[in-house]
Amino acid sequence: MSDSAINTQHHFPYVGKNKRRFQTCQRLFDEPWQNIRWPQYLSINIQQRLHSDAKDAFRVFAFAHVDGQENSLAFRYFSLAHQLFQLHVQLELNPGVEQSRIIEGHTIVQIGKPYKVCMHGTDLIEPYCSALLIRDFAAIEGMQGYQHDNFIHPLAEALDYEAPLADFFLGIFNPSADINKSINEFIRLSAPECMPQRRQPYTYNVLMPFLEILLSILAKDEARYHQAIKYALTASTEHYSQKRTEGVAFGWVPLHICGPAALAFDQLGYKLPEPSPYLPEWLIYGDFKEWQ
Repeated sequence: MSDSAINTQHHFPYVGKNKRRFQTCQRLFDEPWQNIRWPQYLSINIQQRLHSDAKDAFRVFAFAHVDGQENSLAFRYFSLAHQLFQLHVQLELNPGVEQSRIIEGHTIVQIGKPYKVCMHGTDLIEPYCSALLIRDFAAIEGMQGYQHDNFIHPLAEALDYEAPLADFFLGIFNPSADINKSINEFIRLSAPECMPQRRQPYTYNVLMPFLEILLSILAKDEARYHQAIKYALTASTEHYSQKRTEGVAFGWVPLHICGPAALAFDQLGYKLPEPSPYLPEWLIYGDFKEWQ
């Protein structure tokens, strides 16, 4: 796939099939959100469902972006997804600690419980990138307590590269972190012989391009950054346009590209090499302050 193709076409699978598809997606989220989920958030422990609710809100945001809805409407769902991602992370990382958040006018109080399954390093990429986009650096600081070995269930399939992966991208905001050691460990442990074949497409088409964008920012190399963005878009599109993944909203608006792009713009003034329907520039460049 050429660079020009990824910037003029979007693999969104619902184009032309139903002109009211966004409204349907919005309604299917909003009705249970207002009538069922909010009352539950205020009365029972919802730690285990927060991540799925965040993904549902993100899906509405991605629908809104691709469908050309008003940016203010899209931002409402992105902001909601971000808040749910962050609450989930803090409850998981801090069992026994009370967390209080005001979300859409509702005060939510939850106490973290010991994790029931696991939290891989890759599970932090979505909340990490949403925090970069919202410019919520306190959220990233709150993730620094993540220790891979403390959050992996004995029966879970945890790849060896998960620990250095998280150590690297979190370490960018931790002056005492040895990010060179972490990235070298990730590279060594992400060789094909170190993982099942079914885990390789995501590793090579999503994770590695994500890390290359971050490395180009650390190197303060704008040409390398532009090339990394273009390659990441090509790889992401090829990965998420497959029949089995075309419905994944994180492929419609790839957080693993948008988040680092916001960081590059904020720290170095780098802009995207060219427009792309996958990348909401208003979000990457922080043009949403009036809606916060």
